[in-house]
Formats: sequence, C-alpha cells, structure tokens
Amino acid sequence: MEEVNINNCPKLTTDTIKSDLNYNAVSRKLTKVGPQITKVDENDIRNILIVGITGNGKSALANTLSDSDRFEEGSHSTSITKNFKKSNLFEWQGKNYCIIDNIGFGDTSSITEEDILHEIGKGIYSAKEGLNQILFVFKDRFSEEQAIVFNMFKDFIAESEITEIATLVRTNFPNFRNPQKCENDRKNLINESNKNFSEIISSCKGIVYVDNPAIPAMEEEDDEETIEEKEKQAQINEEKRKTSRKVVLDHLAKDCQVIYKLKEWNSIHSMVEDYIKRKEEIKRNLGDTKESQKKLEEVKKSWFKELRVKIGASLPMLAAELNAQVEIIK
Repeated sequence: MEEVNINNCPKLTTDTIKSDLNYNAVSRKLTKVGPQITKVDENDIRNILIVGITGNGKSALANTLSDSDRFEEGSHSTSITKNFKKSNLFEWQGKNYCIIDNIGFGDTSSITEEDILHEIGKGIYSAKEGLNQILFVFKDRFSEEQAIVFNMFKDFIAESEITEIATLVRTNFPNFRNPQKCENDRKNLINESNKNFSEIISSCKGIVYVDNPAIPAMEEEDDEETIEEKEKQAQINEEKRKTSRKVVLDHLAKDCQVIYKLKEWNSIHSMVEDYIKRKEEIKRNLGDTKESQKKLEEVKKSWFKELRVKIGASLPMLAAELNAQVEIIK
C-alpha cells in the first residue's frame, strides 16, 4: 500500500492512527514515504530555521526575532556563524518560538560530506519538535546564485513539500513599512529575475520585507558629539528592528500553521542523542588520552555511516555542487 486518502474519516487523528504510513495532516493522507506534516497546536514549540547565502543578514534577523544578541552579526562575506546556533524560547501572541541560525552557504571553499552530515544532524537534534517555518534570507536582488542555493536546499531535502513551510525574507529594505512599496518591489523582482524565482515565490509562503540595521557600537575614543550621534542612530535602528520583528512574527503566527519533519527526523534525532552520550561516556571513562581519541574517531566514523543512510545517498553530489557554488559566489 502506497497511499490512503482519509479525508472522509474525521475520527482518524494522529492519536488514533497506528500505522507505518506517514500521516499528512494538511492533505489528510497516509503515505508510504514522505515527510511528517502535522497541524500545529497552541502549546507546540515552533522552531524557525534561517538559511541563506553568507552576508545577507541571517544572524541580524535571528537576533531581531529572538530579541537578543545571541547571534554574532557581521557585515562581511565571510560567515561568523560556523554551526547551528539556537535561541532561547520566547513568546509571541501566546505561542512559543525558537530561532535557529544555520551556517551560511559560501562560508568555505571546502564543504565536505561529513561537514554537511554533521550540521544537518545537529540541526535536527536542536529542533526535535520539527520545523514550523524556514526563512530564506536574501538582500538586494534575488540573484541566480540565490536561486541555485534555494533549489539545492530543496532538492537535498528531496521532498517538494519543504517549500510549503518556506518564506522568503528580503532584508535591508528601507521601505519595508510601506505595503505599496513592498508590493511594487515584489512585482519588480518577478519581472527582473529569472524564471526560477517566479516558481520559488509561487511555491513558498511569499516574501516578507524587513530592515535590521546594525546598532552602532560605542568606542572608548568617541567624543561627546560622536556618542550623541550614535545614540540617535541607535534609537532609529532599534525602532526599525522592533518593527521588523513584528512583521515577521505576525506572519508566522497568522500564516504558518504546520510542523514539518523529514521522514527519518525522529530516528536522526535519536541517533545524534546517542552519539552525544557515547562521546561523553568515552571522555568520562578514558579522559583525554590517545586511547580516548582513537575510540572517539571510531564512534564518529560509525555514526557518519549510519547518518548517511538515514539522510540519503545524494550527499557526495551535493557537496560537490556546494563547493562549485561557493566559487561562483566568491
């Protein structure tokens, strides 16, 4: 059996269904393969994953949404974020959210299969409840490189439903508070960009516009006039970030009503949890010794082998594509 349509079976819920088939609460179908998609409950933790090319404002958006300085912001093409980083839980409109900032595409000229496996594994572990929304960040025009990265991310997941929980976020847009300016820009982006972008927009939750300017840092050598100017600019920038936060979080609360997990999500989470426990046990029993290092390396290789099977066999090709894409972006 490949698929069962249960649209006319209102009594069947995630609690009453006992099957190896996956339940899609949106289409109300049981399928043999595919992601787990469930309707979000009021008390669910809503994990928001931020992805995009390095230098497009991922970490600034993560700080803005979580109302924190947990994510180190940078203005250069070299990413400061080297791995998944997670915010503390925070509340918006009575719902609990958590922001996850991902390593940026274009960080390095050598993205190995193990790098990808490790980061994906850690990302799933950090969001054991699943993902509520993926925010794909870009600034200025939506370039060919960004379209390639977006489609690579979608193809790697290998399940087209991932775009149903994706929202495009255009950063550094000064007129983000003007709905007409945002709509005009959306139309211009579609007209000026390639065909891929039009398809991406239609498959996602649309585009959200924000502006998260950096807060000026005070320096010891600043004189009174400079300090006063920076304080004024800080107030203006903080107000913009506060409004940007409301725009995005209101969108999430209103339009993003599902939790998404890959087919093997729970299994991968358990694997990472077991891997962490085994590492801690080895260090506790053997300390920092050569024997310990050898044992850790054996456990790591075994874990990567198992994880590759769970996530999929397309990683070597993806790693090669990412390396090639990094060179294009540079």
